Amino acid sequence: MNYILAIKHRADELNEMGHKYLDPLPFMDNHVIIARLFDIARQIDASPGENPEWVDQAMDGHIPYAARPRNGSLYMALGTAIVAKDALLRNFLEVQEGREENLLTFRCVAEQEVVDKYSDFSDG
Repeated sequence: MNYILAIKHRADELNEMGHKYLDPLPFMDNHVIIARLFDIARQIDASPGENPEWVDQAMDGHIPYAARPRNGSLYMALGTAIVAKDALLRNFLEVQEGREENLLTFRCVAEQEVVDKYSDFSDG
């Protein structure tokens, strides 16, 4: 499989994982999810003690997606798994509101090491 197809294939796999998580849940718009996470972050931030890292990031307006690849790159455009991103946000909210205990472990952008395994491309 060529490199470009490998990126898209991995993104499709991640999206499928996201669908498996989201399909049994009632629909919730991402605007609602993000607003509720910000509300939780504000409540924790206002309380005494050390904040979890995600609260500090949320209060700074940062929503992490991936350190690599760079935003705007062809890799990012092809490798971003939108359904997986939605599933990760929803799962994070479910954990923070106490309806679930475990965070999902998959990514929302095709991982370079997986893409390299799927393709015949190598840097060295």
